[in-house]
Amino acid sequence: ADTFPTEVKRLFCFSQIRGAVEPEEIQHRWYWNDDLLSSVSLKITTANFRTYSAKTIPNGMTGNWRVVIVNSKNEEILKTLNFTIK
Repeated sequence: ADTFPTEVKRLFCFSQIRGAVEPEEIQHRWYWNDDLLSSVSLKITTANFRTYSAKTIPNGMTGNWRVVIVNSKNEEILKTLNFTIK
């Protein structure tokens, strides 16, 4: 989804990695507006791997959010997910 109500308490970001050739690591970087609130490192241990991170949403933190999924080795942005809490 791209819009969530203000009552939301926790959100999850799921990633599926296909074709990894060696143990890798990605990060889920959670942003509120332009402020980085958390960065979660996730190890990828097999060629086809699913993983996730979660973020507790404090009361009153409405507005624009995004999760940037990054390859930890070279800082390549793999995907950006934008959403709004209102």
